[in-house]
Amino acid sequence: MPTKLFDSTIVGTAEESLEFIGSILESSTEYSIIGKDLEGKILLWNEGARRLYGYEPEEVVGRANSAILHTPEDIAAGKPVAMQAAALRDGKWEGTITRRRKNGEQFTARVVVTPRRDAIGKPIGLLLMSKDITNEQRFADEISRAKLFDSAIVGDAQEAVNFITNILESSTEYSVIGKDLDGKILLWNEGARRLYGYEPEEVVGKANSSILHVPEDVKSGKHREIMQAALRDGKWEGTLARARKNGQRFTARVVITPRRDAAGKAIGYLLISKDISDEIRLTEELKATQFYTRSLIESNIDALMTTDPVGVITDVNQQMAALTGYTREGLIGSAFKNYFTDPQRAEEGIRLVLREGKVTNYELTALSQQGKMTVVSYNASTFRDADGKLQGVFAAARDITAQKELETQLRESQAYNHVRLFPSGTYRHPLRRLLCGQRARDGRRKRNVGQRRGDELRADPSHQGWPRKPSLLQRRDFQRPHGQRARHLRQRPRHHRAGGLAKAVGRRARLQPRSDRSLGGRPRHGG
Repeated sequence: MPTKLFDSTIVGTAEESLEFIGSILESSTEYSIIGKDLEGKILLWNEGARRLYGYEPEEVVGRANSAILHTPEDIAAGKPVAMQAAALRDGKWEGTITRRRKNGEQFTARVVVTPRRDAIGKPIGLLLMSKDITNEQRFADEISRAKLFDSAIVGDAQEAVNFITNILESSTEYSVIGKDLDGKILLWNEGARRLYGYEPEEVVGKANSSILHVPEDVKSGKHREIMQAALRDGKWEGTLARARKNGQRFTARVVITPRRDAAGKAIGYLLISKDISDEIRLTEELKATQFYTRSLIESNIDALMTTDPVGVITDVNQQMAALTGYTREGLIGSAFKNYFTDPQRAEEGIRLVLREGKVTNYELTALSQQGKMTVVSYNASTFRDADGKLQGVFAAARDITAQKELETQLRESQAYNHVRLFPSGTYRHPLRRLLCGQRARDGRRKRNVGQRRGDELRADPSHQGWPRKPSLLQRRDFQRPHGQRARHLRQRPRHHRAGGLAKAVGRRARLQPRSDRSLGGRPRHGG
């Protein structure tokens, strides 16, 4: 006779029965409940099945076969068929099998399969109930495999006690504390004494482990939640704020496991903890250093970046993002050369750095996402790890667009002044400058010869009064007012040296004529 699990008055009509069953299925979230026909088509899928396997009800009910929940290996071996046959033959199949979720992940489950029958007792399907026991199985496997010592190391019970005592006393870096289910401390090693400051005689058999928690955790009931989690999952591990005897607080990494008797019944807990305050402090200092370094990088006016040895960007600052128009996330992982008008030259810059160790004033033109071009001066060097292994290239790109514009303006200004001073190609060709200089020297030589000849004629008594006819310069000078004659005479040597070409240049450029020493022109008589 089947076991009577509930009173028939709990459901009245067929509709109430369906609602009752639906409520049971929806509230069973820890267990997967699946109904299927003899062919394996899924007909029932509760909330626990959805959470465990990942399929929504509308994906599987009336559509999918329960084979999707088995691993390919079990299907190939015919295990699902054997399970169903055993359930139909024996009325139930129970065991642990490997199951598969929608995302392909595999896990170990405890499964119970029972047949469903009609009113006359004929099998019409199967009901499967399962629970994920991966964590429980892993813990059990670790326990069974963990043969930490040979049994010959201890002979009788007293030797075992002494052996355990030696272990506890030598564990000075870790606190090892044993307590019962109520929290009373039953074991206190040397590491616990050093870490918390209590002597063994102060706490063993006297104090509750709540003295090791901070008041906030005790008030919120956190310590009880941790114990319940350790009993439920087989272990609890995490970081906690702890309190020493002197009231000082510190952060500890704590592992709590239940202690059980020979029958497997929980009788207490074992707590192992270690002070990690220094680790946390060093971690915070490292974060602060990283933040400071990052701040320096971001505050730089240049676009900074790092690449690996093949030219793939590994990090950039905001200036680089602004220069290219891409986000930091978009730049990281992309090729450095992609952000310049000449990718081949950019790639050659990377190779040059790797070959020479550094490069300076390497000119590139950056091309932004919006099409804006910016001339930059690329300066880079390699960087290595502590062992000297090459890590990549650190580069800075400075915007020199304004500098290039000034250089262009300067060149244009110099070219303009050159045209004003030497129009129509004057003195442009080196051969022309050489010929003009030679003509000037020849002119000066002829004047010197003529001057010496004039002196000889004046010294000859037969040529007294020479020259009888005044020269053109003398006639022009006599025509000037008397006040300007002396000035003109003082300027005459300079006037005589002024070249005709220089005067022509002066007239056309509206500049003062230069001396023949600077222009190399040929002197002319007569002003």
